[in-house]
Amino acid sequence: MSWQLRPHCSNGFTVTMWLRTSSQSGDKYFLSSGAQSEISHGICVYKKDSRVGATFQLSSGETWLAASGFVMNPTTWYHVAVTWSLTSSLNVYVDGGLEFQQNIAANLNTGNSQSNLTLGRPNNDGESDGGTAYAYYADMRIYYEEKSAAFIMNML
Repeated sequence: MSWQLRPHCSNGFTVTMWLRTSSQSGDKYFLSSGAQSEISHGICVYKKDSRVGATFQLSSGETWLAASGFVMNPTTWYHVAVTWSLTSSLNVYVDGGLEFQQNIAANLNTGNSQSNLTLGRPNNDGESDGGTAYAYYADMRIYYEEKSAAFIMNML
């Protein structure tokens, strides 16, 4: 799937999906266009220690990290949504509830490369198994605007 973030995402960004994870341990990436490292900008949605999180990074180096405390059961389907805008924050929703919000961006030095969207692993991982998430996905949607909490709730 060839996909890149639009420059500056002036209206924000939202990605939503139904997701069921496996019982894998360790850091696993559900989708990534960058931002899992300081090499490239973009977005990544992941689980770390069974907790869902997201990172959004602009080419300027501004980076938002949202690591929720929500623990995902590997046999359960969840609706996961990540929203972001420059004037608002990075938000992680699970089953319609706001699990984490990051209002302040860290300023990191970042590479200026753009990357294709990759499902199920970090986009910089090549063919190795590191970070690969064995998961089921359904009804993934990408919006080039920040959707409201009410919009997210109405998707359920």
